[in-house]
Amino acid sequence: MLRRAAELLFARHDPDHPNAGVRVFRVIGTARRFGPEHNVEERPRIEGILPQVLDATHEVVSGLLRRPSRLVGMRFQEMPEYPDFAWREALHNAVAHRDYAIQGSGTEMWLFEDRMEVVSAGRLPEGVTLEEVLRLERVHRSRNPRIVRVLVDLGFAKDQGEGIPRMFAEMEDAFLPCPEVDVRGERVIVTLHNTSTLTASDRHFVASLGNADLSRQEFRALLMAHRRGRVDNAALRSVTGLDTLRASHLLRALRDRELLTLHARGGDSFYTLTPAVREHGSESLRGADRGELPDGSGGAARADRGELPADRGELPADRGELPADRGELPADRGELPAGVRRAIGSLGPRPRKERLRAVIEAICAAREWTTSGDIARFLHFSQRNLSSRHLTPMVEDGRLVRRYPDNPTHPEQAYRATSPETPSEDESWITHAPFRCLGHRNHSFCYLPQSTGRVERIRVDAHTKPRLLRLAPYAWWETHFPGFESGSPLEAVSALFQESYRVGIFDGDRIRGRGCRRRGDGILVHLGDRLYPPASSRSVDPLTYHGDDGVYERRPRIVGPARERPLDSESARSLLGLFTEIDWEDDFSAYLLAGWTVLAPFCGALRWRPHVWLTGADGLSDTIITDLVEPLLAGSGLRFDGGSTRSRLLRGLDGDALPILYGGTTPAPSNRRHIRRVLQLAGTASSSSGVIGHGTPQGRPVTYRIRSMFCFYGMKVGRLHPDRSRISMLALRHAHATGRRIARPWRDRVRQGSAIPQLGSALLARTLPWSHDGRLDALLHVCRDAATTVFGDPRKGDQYGTLAAGAWLLLADELPGLPDVTSWLRELIEDGKGQHE
Repeated sequence: MLRRAAELLFARHDPDHPNAGVRVFRVIGTARRFGPEHNVEERPRIEGILPQVLDATHEVVSGLLRRPSRLVGMRFQEMPEYPDFAWREALHNAVAHRDYAIQGSGTEMWLFEDRMEVVSAGRLPEGVTLEEVLRLERVHRSRNPRIVRVLVDLGFAKDQGEGIPRMFAEMEDAFLPCPEVDVRGERVIVTLHNTSTLTASDRHFVASLGNADLSRQEFRALLMAHRRGRVDNAALRSVTGLDTLRASHLLRALRDRELLTLHARGGDSFYTLTPAVREHGSESLRGADRGELPDGSGGAARADRGELPADRGELPADRGELPADRGELPADRGELPAGVRRAIGSLGPRPRKERLRAVIEAICAAREWTTSGDIARFLHFSQRNLSSRHLTPMVEDGRLVRRYPDNPTHPEQAYRATSPETPSEDESWITHAPFRCLGHRNHSFCYLPQSTGRVERIRVDAHTKPRLLRLAPYAWWETHFPGFESGSPLEAVSALFQESYRVGIFDGDRIRGRGCRRRGDGILVHLGDRLYPPASSRSVDPLTYHGDDGVYERRPRIVGPARERPLDSESARSLLGLFTEIDWEDDFSAYLLAGWTVLAPFCGALRWRPHVWLTGADGLSDTIITDLVEPLLAGSGLRFDGGSTRSRLLRGLDGDALPILYGGTTPAPSNRRHIRRVLQLAGTASSSSGVIGHGTPQGRPVTYRIRSMFCFYGMKVGRLHPDRSRISMLALRHAHATGRRIARPWRDRVRQGSAIPQLGSALLARTLPWSHDGRLDALLHVCRDAATTVFGDPRKGDQYGTLAAGAWLLLADELPGLPDVTSWLRELIEDGKGQHE
């Protein structure tokens, strides 16, 4: 560790670490796209010693950040889209506390249109829990204490445990959502969002205050009173950091200036805006609806609207109409039903498309006719985007009708729902909750929030406000549980407990990760952010699928099958040629590895999962895996170093049914025990059940269900004694037999084929229809029977027959008969040297 730290900090040349630097990516949009829609721009990799890397990253990222108008004090000014301290603290933590023993990945910064993600290699340092971080406790434990000490001396950090709390405070002070900290496998991801938490009502309230001489804390108190209808000492302390005495003095001073009114109730005293301030803010909002602005706004509201009244080139009299000419009276804008208001409050800052459209439909069902401007104000959305992205498609789908159907751009256009179903007044809060209560187990309660799409386990004594805000936004809790506003979440916690007890005990085995699974007579394909139900070519959101009792989480995206066209027969045979041109001891090995590559993405749906082990020329085996096999898996393969333990594999899988590539480094003799346990894990995965027991550091037994196909490579078999009835040994010729003249042309051909990843998606698209219509099961049955006949052993029939079925998918488009496969296998065995007989 001392040598590594010295090298990372003081090396004369770049450190001897493949991923010690920082990679910066700019994403055009809010999500990564692949193939023809690729939208990621990578900046040159930033490398060198760590102080130089940090300085260079500061410069690069600062140049990429935009400078929108932000509220500073009581004025809108141009500010970076993220506070400097917030994103620099996230970067410094990622560099200082990452696990430098992990060399396959490093520190990354992803700049999306709506957020920044800072990714660090490794989990949280030992002794630090995610709960402590989210509770903003001052924790300062270091994985790399020597690196941290130098960075502190150079002024990059303080090592006093105040960085994370201050990062949260800086984001809140800029009226931005709180940072999100998440641990995903062997990565820690910090997400900063740039969408302002200020609503349109907040902005008009700011404008209505005019040039009032207010401090930052005084302004915060008034804004809180405007937002919540009241402010008290405890609530003010939570957002300003003031102590009790100073908060009391501040509130009394605002009362003396006739800005707040005291409602004395002993320990429950609170303040509200005075009628004059409230009326001024309401007048400002009504004036903004008419295109007017309040005096003394300092240009804030004008800058936010992007126009001045004089810029419109018209006077009110120029409109040629009176308010009565608009065909509606103010009374027509009556209050929405409580059920609809609750549905709006449960949406959150970034609702899913279908959920948002359901709420729009409810709004339009609750009123005779509703304009797009009214809908936008109810939802605090952009009117133009709302019309183009939602209202027009909903009309085309028959969910809404226009008031003037022959003139979509009519100035008085309005909408009405075709199926007038409005949420009732007495609906339960859980009906519109942005999360699901999954039940309870072992003194913990399990929830599935729509925001993250991952199951949240919260202990019975850990239902604090920060943890509840991971389930739903603050506005939703305020709407359904008024006590939440005054600082007590007990009412909400009690409701969660009662609903969880009603649901019952939650079985963790119901959680479904990525990969393929059998459902009835079909195969379900879960690709992380989308899911293909059995026998369906259209994907759905995993959270919306209820075809069985499983809980399908939203996880990192897998590329998956190509949408446009599958791999054709000629390209499939050419792809098989890349496997047959490898220098094998037995030519049959080429077909076995090709078959493994074809079927591995579907391993979770197979009743027998064969494994393979590439032996012989280690350097060539690394090339085969890196340049051919892994790209053809189209992002579904999980790669682990040869020294990885069984526990690390289980944590990395996290319930996914995905293929595993294991090897690449020759493990030390002391690691042989770990390798044997991994081999036992692979043996368990071969069967259809794949159930294995595993202990936790707390001494509790945990059951895992593993459905992976393993490919071992780059390791000597030695004394490991793998089970050859489950693991097929594929021997490569050694370098003294092949020579670089033979191996190098193959390497060059594969590496020049830059379309290999695209071939992987097309290969999946070729295989997927076979799984949907039952042909894959029929092919596996025929090939296993043929292999049993050829090899004379049912276990070899399962092993080689399954791999041969995958190879057959590259040779033909039709389902073969038993004689055809039998003669084909005999021919392959006779042409080879009998290694697999």
